[in-house]
Order: sequence, then C-alpha cells, then structure tokens
Amino acid sequence: MEYRQPNEPILPEELERKIFVLASRRGSDTAYTLIQVAKRVQTWIEPLLYQVFLINVGLSNESEIKSSPFLPRFEKVNDAKGADLDGLQRQAKFVRHFMYTGDNVQYIARMLSLCTSITDLALWWRRWGPETKQTKLLVDFISNLQLEKLSIRATLPLGYPECFSVDKPLAQSLTHFDLFGIDGSYWNNGWRLLLKFPLLTHLAVAGRNIVLMIEGVLNEMDSVQLLIDATGQLYYDAYASTLVSPPTRWYAEDPRFVSFEYPRPTAGWLKGTIGGDDLWAAGYEKQQRKRNKLSKSREIIS
Repeated sequence: MEYRQPNEPILPEELERKIFVLASRRGSDTAYTLIQVAKRVQTWIEPLLYQVFLINVGLSNESEIKSSPFLPRFEKVNDAKGADLDGLQRQAKFVRHFMYTGDNVQYIARMLSLCTSITDLALWWRRWGPETKQTKLLVDFISNLQLEKLSIRATLPLGYPECFSVDKPLAQSLTHFDLFGIDGSYWNNGWRLLLKFPLLTHLAVAGRNIVLMIEGVLNEMDSVQLLIDATGQLYYDAYASTLVSPPTRWYAEDPRFVSFEYPRPTAGWLKGTIGGDDLWAAGYEKQQRKRNKLSKSREIIS
C-alpha cells in the first residue's frame, strides 16, 4: 500500500481546487472550516472570502465590518475611537471592493493602507468636516490607488477631481465614476477636469445644477459610453430647485444618456461586486431600452 502524508492531495490539483471552492460557497461556516484543512486549501479560499469589505457605520458610530460573499462573519469595532485593525492585515490584501459609510478620516485612511489591491471604492459618508491635513493626506493616498470604480459624494475635499493629480495612478485607471450630492455651480465648468481621465467610460451624476455638466460631457467626451443622471430630475437653478425637462437634443436622442432615480442602496453595490444589478446594470438596461426606442423611431421615419 502506498503511504501518503496527511493532507497530501489525492486528486489532480485543479480538480481538487474546484471542489473545495464550490464547497466553500455553501456558507461561511463551511468556508471557515475548509481553510483549516490544509495550507493549499487556505490559499484557494481566502481570496474568495475577502474580496469585498463593507464597513457600515450606524448612528451610534459603531462600525460593523463585513466581508463578502460571507457577510455575517467578522467583527464590530468602534469607529470613533479608531479601532485596532492590525488583525485584518492578512485578509485585507485580498480585498478588491471596499465600501465605507462613516466619516472618520483617520479610520478610513488606516483601512485603505491595509487594503492595497482595491479596484472598486465607495465612500458614502453621512457628513464631512472641514479640510484638514489628514484629509489632504487621504486624498493623496486615494489618488495613488489604481481604481477602476469610484463612488463618492461631491463634498470637499474628496468629491472634486482637481483634488486628484492627473499624473497619479487613479486618473490613469478610472473607468467608472459615480459622483452624487452635487450642489452649486462648480460643476458647470468643473466637469472639464474629467477630460484628464483618459479611460473614463461610465459616469453617473446626481444632484442639482447638473444640466450644463451633462451637456458638456456628452459634447466633448467621446470616451464616455454611458452617462447616468441618477437624480432622475434635472435642475437648472441650484438654489431655486426649479424642475425642468429640457427639450434638448441629447436628452431625447443621445443613446449614451439615461435618467432615472437611484437611491444607492448598499445591497445594490454589493450585488454589483459579483456581477449583479447595481447602478451600472440599471443604466445598461435603461440605455438598451432607449436604443431600441430610437431604432424603432428611425424605422418609422424611413
């Protein structure tokens, strides 16, 4: 009889890997049990366990850190006191998608310093204080991430592209930009800073006074394939809140532009991390409907 060392693989490695990965998807208890079977199994499953971090801050300022696809696992930490996050260092290197809904600059900077492989970042804070040395350092840190997707509130200092140097990795890698909470006239011309993002193909905006921004992007940014007004309402006057339905050509005829209300639920963002229905998926669906409608209109005319 052939003697085998404990934990020595019997099946071909690739087949064994597929079996363990499929088994791990039964739930968190199964997954965390399997990573203790053997070192090789741990290396297969851990990157799947920690692809997504969601740090959701409640009204009590207590943060619940979750990982996806097994969100119930993980721990609660006190956001205000700056939790000791060193215990997350091993898992953090696997994170690709990261969401934070709090407003503690020091805390988020620490988390981002651990999660060095992020490609999808959502910062959905409730409020934001005055610009400080810490926020400037955070902006510089984010600008050095090679993000593909960024979802952020248009509040100083992080919501303005001018805060991100165009020669930094972020400007050269970003393809999807979701900017919400726009208020005021800054973006009437400020949108031109987006011209410095050569790979930007998907843009979502929400707020007031965004008509001129939308017109400018559609007229001058050929790289943009999908532009979403996620407010579902277009405003000319940022302060009077005058609702308009502009009879402009792009609103009705440009297939790149769609308009619908999107409340940005965290559940929607999480679905998007695994290819499910998120803001961009909803935009694709609306865009396809618009394309079909435009196509039928042309057929009738011809």
